[in-house]
Amino acid sequence: MSDVEVIDPEPLVVENACEEWPVTWLCDVTDKTPEQLAAAQQAAIQMLWSYGGRHVGRCTYVESYWPPCASGCGGPWKSSDGHWHNGNLHDCCRILLAQQPPAEILSVNEWGTVLDPEAYALDGAYLRRRGACWSCVDDCTDPPVTVEYTAGFPLPGTTGLAVGEVACEILHAMEGGLCKLPSRAISITRQGVTVQLASVDDLTKQNRLGLPLADAWLQLVNPNALTTRSKVFSPDLARRGA
Repeated sequence: MSDVEVIDPEPLVVENACEEWPVTWLCDVTDKTPEQLAAAQQAAIQMLWSYGGRHVGRCTYVESYWPPCASGCGGPWKSSDGHWHNGNLHDCCRILLAQQPPAEILSVNEWGTVLDPEAYALDGAYLRRRGACWSCVDDCTDPPVTVEYTAGFPLPGTTGLAVGEVACEILHAMEGGLCKLPSRAISITRQGVTVQLASVDDLTKQNRLGLPLADAWLQLVNPNALTTRSKVFSPDLARRGA
């Protein structure tokens, strides 16, 4: 590794994750074209994002909400059309944001007016109205509330190394060359040249790639080997639109 030049080009943006993903190349790429590097980097990012549970990297969302009305803010109740309505006094003042976990509220628009940041607060998974309840509707009129916010987990500091490790292996595969000994080797007899490898099925079930840096990164961001991001469901979740 001491003779390998480490190159840090401009980061790419993965379509699904939105946040820029860095790369630190751990192999010699001086003879590779920009197109080859971009293809390998993008493939590595997509693999890590998918194996990481599809929740790493922050995105910016603009979503509209139709908080349902409830007379007197009593207990949650279901109307004849089958819709649940906010009834709890506490939830009359809160909107459960669709994307989790929310990180920062960029702007809130209520009936065409941009609210002062002092008029609301991020309260865990909820956007809470200060000193009032959110405007509500029970029909198909225009949405009263539009929220622009960021959500998702930030990229760990080791992301560039993980991307570079996977991208280097992808470059080798693209050129039909020999890859280094897979890190899924669990025992080696050096003189007898005996190699025992971990089961590919086992790696797949664990959402791991068999590479040390990449798998350490995946263990950090997705220790339970989830295949998709968690979602929040609630009968009193305000209807929303993108």
